[in-house]
Amino acid sequence: MLDTFRRAQPAIIKGVLGAVVLAFVATIFLDWGWQRSGRPDAHVATLGGEGVSLHEFQMTYTNLTDFYRRLYQDRFTEDFARTLNLKQQALDTLVQRKLLLREAKRQGLVVSDAELIEKVQAYPVFQVNGHFDHSRYLQVLRLSRLTPGDFEQNQREEILLGKLENLIKDGVQVTETEVKQAFIHDKEQVSAEYVRVDPAQFVAQVEVSDDDLSTYYQTHLERFRKPEQARIAYVVVDPESFAAQVELTDEQLAQYYEQHKEEFRREEQVRARHILFKLAQQAGTEEETRVRGEAEAALQRIQAGEDFAALAGELSQDPVSAQQGGDLGFFKRGEMVKPFEEVAFALKPGTVSEPVRTDFGYHVIKTEELQEAGYEPPEAVWAELRERLAQEEARRLAEAKATAVYESMVASGGEWKTAVQALELVPRETPFAAQGEVVEGIENSAAFMRAAFALQDGEVSRPTLIGNQYAVGKLLERKPSHIPPLEEAKDAVRDALVRDRSHTLARRKADTWLAEVQAGQSLEQLAQAFNTQTEQTGLFSRNGAIPKLGRPQEFIREVFRMRVGEGRVVDLLEQPAVVVLTEHKEFDAEGYEKDKAQMKQQVLRQKREQTFSQWSNALRRQAEERQEILINQNLLAVF
Repeated sequence: MLDTFRRAQPAIIKGVLGAVVLAFVATIFLDWGWQRSGRPDAHVATLGGEGVSLHEFQMTYTNLTDFYRRLYQDRFTEDFARTLNLKQQALDTLVQRKLLLREAKRQGLVVSDAELIEKVQAYPVFQVNGHFDHSRYLQVLRLSRLTPGDFEQNQREEILLGKLENLIKDGVQVTETEVKQAFIHDKEQVSAEYVRVDPAQFVAQVEVSDDDLSTYYQTHLERFRKPEQARIAYVVVDPESFAAQVELTDEQLAQYYEQHKEEFRREEQVRARHILFKLAQQAGTEEETRVRGEAEAALQRIQAGEDFAALAGELSQDPVSAQQGGDLGFFKRGEMVKPFEEVAFALKPGTVSEPVRTDFGYHVIKTEELQEAGYEPPEAVWAELRERLAQEEARRLAEAKATAVYESMVASGGEWKTAVQALELVPRETPFAAQGEVVEGIENSAAFMRAAFALQDGEVSRPTLIGNQYAVGKLLERKPSHIPPLEEAKDAVRDALVRDRSHTLARRKADTWLAEVQAGQSLEQLAQAFNTQTEQTGLFSRNGAIPKLGRPQEFIREVFRMRVGEGRVVDLLEQPAVVVLTEHKEFDAEGYEKDKAQMKQQVLRQKREQTFSQWSNALRRQAEERQEILINQNLLAVF
């Protein structure tokens, strides 16, 4: 249970390490925009004097974008991203977090070291073979450009937010009526048959005149608006293309080692074993005496000659280290809770302590080995040095090449293609594209386009590291957001009008079919008469999927409002459908009694989530009414 006792810095909040690394990488590209939009520590919002920095906002925005991109994959288009309004989501998330943290502190909630350690033990990212590894920890933090202090603060805040949430939720209960209503809502099932009317069948019947197009265009102008677009000239310099040019000497490696020696500093560390006898912090005197007695009895057996490792396997209530004979491996100062650490470092190798009380219980500790502070010898880190220096040299060469492009353009005002080709690079150019659109050959091209939009017309960006590549861009031309004239948008207007009218004709046909069903004709007879086919849903619940249909919410809502034998016209996946309810399975008393306990927990969980959401939204409204939340709209506008 080494990861329980180490005072490890916390792992990544909910997204674990990957999301933080991605967020960090994504923040680099913003260098293009700082000159106009402010420094990274500029505030996009303030809450009662406390700021939400642009750096925080950008990280949250990038994490949200990456989350939705992974969730929707190919369906995550720029148009879809705009409908999600991710900028507002990111801002709301940060403001709400700061509101909740402020309220938690006002309520007097605090986080102890023991709670922090318990939280940390759930994260495997810093562990090697199931144990926390300090070198691994520092290495990962270096790669993600995060400090232990930031890690710990974030993790403490997560625990604090959890305590506040539990404080609000714990007072919520549910009644028998609520549980029964939820059971009926979830378990009630219906079945329907339906005939769809495909609007595509009516396209040939639609006639559109120029006057029709003009009228439709004027009535639906915003449907045809084009977003702001820009045309960007750019060049990409990939450090990997310079890897073969990098030649390293032993002298360079030795010099690099000396320059970064502190990174390879080996702090004083101790290897120890322990036997844990768990005891709650709030235990009474009787329980305290009993558990301490167990620890003292174990110590007596050790002093009588029994093997410490064997006793740890037999007695220790730390299940992880018990399997290793109580072995915790090497650890440094600051990695264990204070009382444990002080004793372990004070013992001479081979000696055993009296029972030691911590927040976790009583420990009997044996120090096995003590290593003095010092430095890892160069030969032990030679391979790491070579890899790191080679990567840095390749990046330096790539940055120098990208800088040469920039300087050539700025110093001489030279022609873009000529300057780029003179440096044996490939000039590229985007078509007119909106912010966030994909650009061929650039990692994280959505970020590239957002940053490029911060440039003035004709301005050349400084070399910027985006992902693992350096990019230099020049804004060639910009088109503001506009509604194109009818002649330019004519094809799009025609398509939209034909689609609307085809749907109207299909709906009329569905209404005619419904009248025939209501007059006594069956759906099957109707389908045969019009050379189509009926389809059946099979039994489904409000929350269940329908085969071949998924979860069409409007369809499901309408069907559950129907009586058996009733017919309606319902839109189904953009097609009108004549639907007849064929079966309705109502409340199952026996099933309710069987599932009541589980359903009660589910309803309680949902009600608590809803209560907390309503409470936190009210907290936000109160802050807005007091005008405590100020948004920097100018800064948001250029992001």
